[in-house]
Amino acid sequence: MILLQVHGCFLRLDRPGEYRAYLVDPRFPKRADAKAAVCLRALSHGVGDYVRAIGKAVESKVTPLMKSWANDQVYPILLSEYSKVRSGHPAFAYEKDKDGRSLSYLPAESYSHSL
Repeated sequence: MILLQVHGCFLRLDRPGEYRAYLVDPRFPKRADAKAAVCLRALSHGVGDYVRAIGKAVESKVTPLMKSWANDQVYPILLSEYSKVRSGHPAFAYEKDKDGRSLSYLPAESYSHSL
């Protein structure tokens, strides 16, 4: 008796207070095909608009005044202090909690995986 292994996939997008979930039944011979299928299912159910709406909501929390202050005041000081230690420009990587409340800035070279 030959047993065929088939794969399914579950995709869950979490956000504080809500989530969306998508599922494809185990019927794909390759795991990569199941992953692609669940992504296509999510896209066909409007996940693109959902993700863009989240991006706009987050973007609206940072005011133009905050962006201007960071670009005019904070970033030049960071560059100045960095140039005292190393040559070149710094690269920053960001990590944040699931709820988006805590944020840490790490030098890119100490970050273990790419963004």
